[in-house]
Amino acid sequence: GPTNSVEEPAVPAANSAPRVVMYGSSRCGICHGFRARMDRQELPYSFVDVRADPQGQRTMWALVRRARPGANRVRFPVITIGDQILVSPRYADFQAAYDQATR
Repeated sequence: GPTNSVEEPAVPAANSAPRVVMYGSSRCGICHGFRARMDRQELPYSFVDVRADPQGQRTMWALVRRARPGANRVRFPVITIGDQILVSPRYADFQAAYDQATR
């Protein structure tokens, strides 16, 4: 067929998936577990090591305070799915929220 035409893709473009960002620490075992499962599912995400990234840590705390006003300590990970904020979720809760967001 002609190369100057384009067909509607049958599947939505990958960039229509909500952006997932995980805030945690490279030494956090729970974070490692989450990342291993996300990698196995080929789920795109960014990881911010808040111990190595002061700006990332400030961003994480701003998110935590929005989700849990008054919180002054938090267990990793903190994950955003688009504009949704999950604070210390279990993986099943993250998975359900992600599935909901990508439906």
